Amino acid sequence: MFATSVLILFVCFFYRLPQGLEAKTNQKPLYLSALQARCEAGCLIPAPVAVHWIVPSRPPCLHAGQTVFEWPRASNSTCLYPEWFHSEDLSFDPESGLTFAKHRICFYSRIWEPSYDLKCGRGNAVKSSKLRIGHTIFSKRRRMKRWMRRRNPPSVIHFQQDRYVAEIPEDAAVKDFVLKVTAQHDGNQPLYYSMVAPEDTRSFNTFTLDTSTGEIWLAKPLDREVLDTHVIKVTAYERLDPSVMSSATVVIDVLDVQDNIPKFERESYYTEVREDAPVGTTVLSVFARDLDAGLNGEVEYSITDDSGFFAINQKTGVLQTSKGLDRENISMYRFHAIASDRGTPVMSSKALIEINVLDVNDNAPQFDQEHYNITILETVAIPSVIATLTAEDLDGGDNGKVHYSIVASSTNAFSIDYRTGELSALRKPSPKFSPIVLVIRAKDSAQPALSSTTTCSINIIDVNDHVSTFRLIRNFKIGSKWG
Repeated sequence: MFATSVLILFVCFFYRLPQGLEAKTNQKPLYLSALQARCEAGCLIPAPVAVHWIVPSRPPCLHAGQTVFEWPRASNSTCLYPEWFHSEDLSFDPESGLTFAKHRICFYSRIWEPSYDLKCGRGNAVKSSKLRIGHTIFSKRRRMKRWMRRRNPPSVIHFQQDRYVAEIPEDAAVKDFVLKVTAQHDGNQPLYYSMVAPEDTRSFNTFTLDTSTGEIWLAKPLDREVLDTHVIKVTAYERLDPSVMSSATVVIDVLDVQDNIPKFERESYYTEVREDAPVGTTVLSVFARDLDAGLNGEVEYSITDDSGFFAINQKTGVLQTSKGLDRENISMYRFHAIASDRGTPVMSSKALIEINVLDVNDNAPQFDQEHYNITILETVAIPSVIATLTAEDLDGGDNGKVHYSIVASSTNAFSIDYRTGELSALRKPSPKFSPIVLVIRAKDSAQPALSSTTTCSINIIDVNDHVSTFRLIRNFKIGSKWG
């Protein structure tokens, strides 16, 4: 008798249905009118009990349009159905009092919690509530697990390490082995493993985990420059009861390989420097970046210029003058900066450098002769160009534009063109003043200006342009000889 009673209690514990429910056919779960409710403002509202259980069905799913339960209603009709009802999950028929599912819902692993709003009558406020609806098959599975845990407390799962650290080169091949995590169950129950990437989801797709052995393999090519450390959380579950679990952290460091060349931030650099810049003047700074790590990513700089006028700092890339510049000799420098890493093999790249030397007014105009000797006839045409003086200034721009003038002369019979240096005779010169000496100046257009002078001697040749005449101081007879 005692054994029979225990058996009946055991069966009722696992298979009894909640009060007020009875099985329906054709997989149509349905509540009966005995659902607990309370009357508020003239209409009955389901009582917020822990869980409402629907009758069994296979599969344990509700489909759109299936009846979930019948809305409670008092037998004496003092409480009516709600005047207005709204829910994203449920629909309500005010004629029959039936409540239907709006979409498919299955009970494999969770309780369904539909929410709803209703209004009991005009003038009443809208009220919000929700139901907790479960499935008996799902519930039986949950109750069995709880009963098993009460009888047999969960065994503890231990990983051999709480934190695993592994290193892998970034050129490792897909399907290469990375490491193995191992967990042990105190009760020697079978385990299975799963993993997540809590810090970066890219790590999850980069590696694969053998759920039976705990071995981790490479699934995708690595790129240390994109992600240099992968953090994975591996969890071991008890196969019979997945609620028993333990986790460990796996850190995978990607080792660098020599696969990136140093890259300049620009393909070419242009700058200007005054020709009077002192030695050691900083001209410009170049920068190149190598994405590799360690020696593979350390960059050193050099230049191809062999003139010796410039030098570059090997570590910083700062370019400075190492000699005095002279624009009149070289006005533009073109060479390359080279960035090389310290890896094996060495990788390098280059960038063009152009340096324009700015002119400084450091040169005075120079005449092509120290002294000019010019010879003209006294019958020279007036006015006419008798000579052209030339002075050259090695500077550029306005610093090199030359203008001419006569700064000293014993006569105003000559003039010189301000721009061309053409020397002209304005009046007939007299041989008796020969030679005539002029002081000519050539001056540039800079501020302040530089100038130089030269002398010009003009020799005037006499021309026999007068008839000879005689004067007698005595009287002679006609026909007599004189002399």
